[in-house]
Amino acid sequence: MDGSKRKRFPVLWLVIEIVLIALFVTVNVVVAYFSGYFDNMYTVYEAAGGQSVAEVTYDQAIADGNAVSEDILEEGSVLLKNENSVLPLKGNKVNLFGWRSSCMVFGGAGSGFVDESNAVPLKTALNEKGVEVNDDLLDAYTEFSSNGNASGVGETDFDVTEPGADFYTDDVIAHAKEFSDTAIVTVSRMGGEGNDLPRDMAGYVNGSAGKHYLELTDAEMNMIELVC
Repeated sequence: MDGSKRKRFPVLWLVIEIVLIALFVTVNVVVAYFSGYFDNMYTVYEAAGGQSVAEVTYDQAIADGNAVSEDILEEGSVLLKNENSVLPLKGNKVNLFGWRSSCMVFGGAGSGFVDESNAVPLKTALNEKGVEVNDDLLDAYTEFSSNGNASGVGETDFDVTEPGADFYTDDVIAHAKEFSDTAIVTVSRMGGEGNDLPRDMAGYVNGSAGKHYLELTDAEMNMIELVC
């Protein structure tokens, strides 16, 4: 028995050595394969300073990416209903309701992250098309809160910020009616890598037990009913 064990140990070490060699070779092949990819990423980021990359300039890459984003927006937006042909807007004034109209969501976390430095706010986009917005209402939302949800891989904040009924005083509503009889309501949700969206919103700001994250909160429902 003892002699048999002694004979098996060299075989075991030989197997371990073969496995380690195979692992070493595999790691080197993988690193070599992806090294060009990471080098290209690094070069593109370096190109922000005005340097050029082998195949395309940084500015051209950004322009191409923006063009793709515009195509996605045009093809992915869905008009569910257009009663009385309210769209396209015939007037040049609108009220923007919903806190997210003042703090829009342009991207998510992780692979969903986007550079928001050049993102166009809703008010700016409307102004560029000749539509005036109710600044008093928009400023009131900003004063209520100017902080968007924190977003990171595995650490996305799923609180839903929306003022309660006491925010919409008689003066706020009267001024909105006087400003325009047309309103745009904005609601948004965060999403990102490393987090499943909550199936029960109990414990989150404005959340209700039994409601999932993609459902309208009670505060949002009350706001929409008030606008209608």
